[in-house]
Amino acid sequence: MPSFFAANDIATENNFNFESSITKATFFKILVSHSRAIISIISDNNPDDLDKISEHKKYLRRTLPGSFSEISNSKTYLKSVEFLDRKLLRRNVTI
Repeated sequence: MPSFFAANDIATENNFNFESSITKATFFKILVSHSRAIISIISDNNPDDLDKISEHKKYLRRTLPGSFSEISNSKTYLKSVEFLDRKLLRRNVTI
């Protein structure tokens, strides 16, 4: 899944230990759910780029930096997904 490779790269750039956090069930579920929003945006805008890690990174860079510790310690799956999705969509709205 390109989103996980992209998330790992962004975590490394931000000195966050992705490998130890991805084994936490809540963290994993948050990333899977958030990836759905990113996949939807990519599918709508550039369906041919869906398998490109760089395309996933472009969107994950909006949401993950500064959020890693919060979501890795989260006990509230839905609130964390909503938080990340709001950050993502806030910058994707066009008027």
